[in-house]
Amino acid sequence: MFLSAWHRLLYIYIKYIIVMNKNIINYKYLYFILFYFILFFVLNI
Repeated sequence: MFLSAWHRLLYIYIKYIIVMNKNIINYKYLYFILFYFILFFVLNI
């Protein structure tokens, strides 16, 4: 339940970054957030 809500929040945040910022630097920042989320997910399991 919490994981689903966290997933939805992350999706909205990523969508917001993609819509508001369309630069290569911000895509690198997006990849950093995705990497952090995957690392966070793996460490919690």
